[in-house]
Amino acid sequence: MSTNQPETIRFVAKSASEAAEIVRTRLGPEGRVISVEQVAGSGLRRFVSSPQLQIVAQRVVSPGPVKVDGPNGAAQEAFQVQDAVATSDVTSETIKESDPFGRERIDCGTLLRRAGFSPSLMARLEGAERWREICALPVSKGLSEAISWISKYRTRAKLSSEPCKVAFVGCAGAGKTTALCKYLAREALVRGRKMEVLQLEVDKPHLDAGLSIYCDILGVPCYDNPADLSGQCSLFVDVPGFSSQSTDEIERLVEALEAIGVNDRVMVMNAAYELPVLERHARVADQLGARYAAYTHLDELEDVSKLWNCILDPDRSTLFLARGQNVAGDLIDDSFGYMIERTFPQ
Repeated sequence: MSTNQPETIRFVAKSASEAAEIVRTRLGPEGRVISVEQVAGSGLRRFVSSPQLQIVAQRVVSPGPVKVDGPNGAAQEAFQVQDAVATSDVTSETIKESDPFGRERIDCGTLLRRAGFSPSLMARLEGAERWREICALPVSKGLSEAISWISKYRTRAKLSSEPCKVAFVGCAGAGKTTALCKYLAREALVRGRKMEVLQLEVDKPHLDAGLSIYCDILGVPCYDNPADLSGQCSLFVDVPGFSSQSTDEIERLVEALEAIGVNDRVMVMNAAYELPVLERHARVADQLGARYAAYTHLDELEDVSKLWNCILDPDRSTLFLARGQNVAGDLIDDSFGYMIERTFPQ
């Protein structure tokens, strides 16, 4: 078989002039553009930055037809690139740039709606005078200001580092005990905090011994009887998962926590659940008096946009986000920063 194949390259450029220079540098004067395709950026950045250009170019080595041996030994003429394309000059004029996204018609409010901000959340923002000023700015300038301004809307209450009593509560399937293990590991190993754990039984027994075993590894005392507590350090309470639709279970849980003086509660919620379910669990958190929230199973989410409603919940501060089943890691303290990174990727 004899052949004289053209050299082909594929690359992405930010502009037509950059693309033309790359073709000249890599292929020389014989370089010809074969195809040009616009490639939008990822996330909502595609609305505020110019699309890139994906280029396919060739250096045609032989101007004549190329002969190849066919399957039966007969000579066949190879297919050549159409002359109109193959002989075109590589210039900025050849590679046209356009803006198919209508960016001049998009404001920050439109971007945030596409980012998953619900109508109720947008209504909170749009009622402020500052928001109207931001939306009047060009979107490329307004977006960064909008993000900075929105960050002030999140609830920032933090658990006390002093001796405190905190219960991790959640519906069945939330990953509550694993979330507590992650938190204990960080507090014990990284911050050297002195703690003790109570496995409180309310309505149903604790069937999983994993928490007590993990506490032994961390050197954190774990009890199942409130009378055994020392009362000399911070207390973290684990309770069995409950049904979000059982008012009686929820009321008994509140009574049991109040009986031992546990006033701070962290509602653990499975982030992989659909938004209506998360909203229902948030109402349960209100019933429990939970001022904090933790969201688990982030490793199962492709699109985190629904969590904006949760992160900006005026009634609860997000304590942390959790990914995976590794009880010694995958804990994210900066929930707002994580959401910005995932929603507006570079």
